[in-house]
Amino acid sequence: LFIFDEVVTGFRVGIHGAAGYFFGDKYKVDDTPVFIDGKPWMVDDKKLVDGKVPILIELKTLCGWRNNSLAKAVLRDLKDYPYKDVIALQSFDPFAVKWCRKHQSEYPFGQLASGVGEKGKTPKFLNDIMGHLVVNKLSKPMFTSYDVNSAPNEYIAKTRESMPVFAWTIRNEKDLEKARGYADNIIFENLSLDLLK
Repeated sequence: LFIFDEVVTGFRVGIHGAAGYFFGDKYKVDDTPVFIDGKPWMVDDKKLVDGKVPILIELKTLCGWRNNSLAKAVLRDLKDYPYKDVIALQSFDPFAVKWCRKHQSEYPFGQLASGVGEKGKTPKFLNDIMGHLVVNKLSKPMFTSYDVNSAPNEYIAKTRESMPVFAWTIRNEKDLEKARGYADNIIFENLSLDLLK
C-alpha cells in the first residue's frame, strides 16, 4: 500500500516512504511495496503503481474550509487513473475530509487523528478534539486513521463499531502488537515485512 504523504511544490504529493498492510486476507497485498522519496506524484507514479497495490493519499492542508485547492487538484489528477477502487484519501484537516464527502463519491475518505499531536506545537484543546474524535462529528469520515501513541482508548473503540480504523505510524513489533488490538489496518514505515506474516 502506497502512502502519498508530503506535499511538495504546488499541488504535487511526494511519496514519503511509508506503506501499510491490511490484516484481513481480503485486502492482503502480497507484493513488496515500492519505496520512493521526494519524487512528484501524479505524473510517473500512477504508471509505476498501475493498480498493483492500493494507494492512500494524505491531503496536507491547513484551514480547508477556506481553501480546497489541494483536494481539487488531487481529484483532477486522479480523474484518468483507471484503478479507482484501490484509492483512498485522508487528512488531519476535518474541512478537507468534509469537502471530499460533499464533492466526490469515487474514493473513500478518512480522518487522521492523534491525541498527542506534535510535542510542544499542538495545543491541548486541539489534542483533545482530535484524540477524543470530536472532529469526526464535523468531518463524517468513512474511516479513521489513529495515532498508535494515542491508543487504545474508549474513543477509538467506539469509533471502530461504526467504521474501519487504521493505526499509524507503526515502526516496530511493539507498535504492531498494540495496533492489532484496536485497528483493522496499519500504516507503517521501516518495518520488516517478516513481522507482517
